[in-house]
Amino acid sequence: MTTNIGTHGLTCMDGSDYAAISLWMQANAQATDAALVGIRQSLSTFMDRPYWQATNINVINVDSVSGTIGPNGAVGETIGGGTVVSNEIPSSFLTQYRLPKGVYLLQSSVNYTVATPNNNTTRTLMVYGMDSINGLESSQFTNRNLYQVRTLEAGGAGNSGAMSVQGLLFADGVHTRRPESFFTHQNTSSQIVIAAGAWRMSLLFLGSGLVI
Repeated sequence: MTTNIGTHGLTCMDGSDYAAISLWMQANAQATDAALVGIRQSLSTFMDRPYWQATNINVINVDSVSGTIGPNGAVGETIGGGTVVSNEIPSSFLTQYRLPKGVYLLQSSVNYTVATPNNNTTRTLMVYGMDSINGLESSQFTNRNLYQVRTLEAGGAGNSGAMSVQGLLFADGVHTRRPESFFTHQNTSSQIVIAAGAWRMSLLFLGSGLVI
């Protein structure tokens, strides 16, 4: 006779039937193999999930009064094109591309320097989804799932700073949606400089989720 052990179909002999030990060992080996195959498949699915990351190629100078108009009418710059690493997501996002239905982790981080800082002025990093509605795509009007982080300049010439923000992006599989990151500030005495390779944005598929 055998006794069940754990929740993976494994058993243990109760000592009453020594002749069945060989069969019991074979059954346990097969159950162990089946459990490990399932675990391996789960790990492979987790490690090989769709992923996309872009890093800016060129230096980006962000002015406080002129540039791109972003969410909430903010003036600044987007990360634009960059060096892309991707898995199962096109390396280049076109307005016609629809992200597969599901929930994504959206993240952006930036390192910057300020030549002439104004004390107590803000720097804001945003990350969001960008919709294309009837062919119209606008950082100001068609952004979705907007997340932002804000910091204040403490003062000191040549100061450097770093910021990071993340949130969830929902794609219904019907509407065109892609990620975007936006940086804005209120430092009027000088531009804020983002060196090549210092601004990163990424998108990671978490699962199909529940999309209404």
